[in-house]
Amino acid sequence: MPVDESFIIRGFQFKTPDNRQVTKRALRELQQKRFMNHSIVKNKKKTCKFGDVYKCPHCNSYCARLTAAHIGVNAAKYIDYIIAQHIDTSIHHMNSLICDEDCKTSIAICCDTCNKKFEAYENLKYILPPKKRFKYSFYIEHQSDM
Repeated sequence: MPVDESFIIRGFQFKTPDNRQVTKRALRELQQKRFMNHSIVKNKKKTCKFGDVYKCPHCNSYCARLTAAHIGVNAAKYIDYIIAQHIDTSIHHMNSLICDEDCKTSIAICCDTCNKKFEAYENLKYILPPKKRFKYSFYIEHQSDM
């Protein structure tokens, strides 16, 4: 097979990230895998697929991918908080704490643009019935206020 030498990197030197950064990346990746591999998420995404593209159920735009957006919550911030409070515990323990937090939030299947809007969306009374929380409930209804 012909090899293009300009695309071979020998002895590549990676910048070593600090432990906290590695922990955050690992926890975020575990969280994303947990959501995107959940059967409800997969089934909802399937209903939005048209050929090679997806149609966002909120803004009706076509996009290459759909995401699982935390509604009214910045997931990275609560991961940071958990790491800060439990830095001396195992990644497994921190992951279980993140799972507990995830169970208190609702998720919207949406495009990248709507993802940012959902994260900043503070008035949950228009999205969820008051004082109701469901483990891994996924909000996917059309939200005209967005």
